[in-house]
Amino acid sequence: GEVIQPSAKVEADEDYFATAKKNRQKALDEAQEMAEETLKSANASDTERENALKSINVMASRIEKANNIETLINAKGFEKSLVIIGESDVSVVVKSEGLTTTQTLQIQDIVTSYTEIALSNIKIVTIK
Repeated sequence: GEVIQPSAKVEADEDYFATAKKNRQKALDEAQEMAEETLKSANASDTERENALKSINVMASRIEKANNIETLINAKGFEKSLVIIGESDVSVVVKSEGLTTTQTLQIQDIVTSYTEIALSNIKIVTIK
């Protein structure tokens, strides 16, 4: 059967989502800069250049998926959401007093439709 992760409750101020998204973009920008430096480096091997390109593509894909998932979660009535996609897990943070089973299933359905992540590796956290 499906595993429904219990929601962890976290208290945060109103800027949590904006700050987290800004930090996510900053980390992406820094990683892209490093990859671009590798691509430009005269000393970089073909393998290093290939790995740098793959890294950029993986990061861009994850950010695009996270943005799409956030848009769909917000369309389900959540005021704010943040999605972080890792190698083998996804963390979803939503602004909510608590989630119903239906809301949890909706979020899991959205995440699994955009990723290959197993339900057991989807963590949903609520922030008031």
